[in-house]
Amino acid sequence: MYRPIKSREVALSTIKDTSTVFFILAVVLLLVVYIKFPPGLELQFIESLIYAVLAAMVLELKSRAAAVLLFIQSGGGFIFLTYSWLTIPNNEFSYTYGPRIILALILTYTAIRAVQATYLLHGKFNQV
Repeated sequence: MYRPIKSREVALSTIKDTSTVFFILAVVLLLVVYIKFPPGLELQFIESLIYAVLAAMVLELKSRAAAVLLFIQSGGGFIFLTYSWLTIPNNEFSYTYGPRIILALILTYTAIRAVQATYLLHGKFNQV
């Protein structure tokens, strides 16, 4: 997933790998909602469904639009978490924000790779 995309096969492999990452994320989010369902986690349930549907669209349809939406979703999460952390009074890199920000950054990078792979697949590596 992290190697340069220089052929159609590598682009297809990257699409498969990035979709798998987002499917795993959706399952983990669903497990968190299922195991402990305090008020307020309804949005996490919806978020997991969004990740699963978009990952399926990227995997099956090789959709550029779905890849861009995955990037917007994960990038928005990264921006939101970073902003939340920066607005903490003492700017503490607490145990709750640290791993979340790092995970959001990894997911954002993964979504960027999905966008890159889908655009290259439909452009440079398009087989007519």
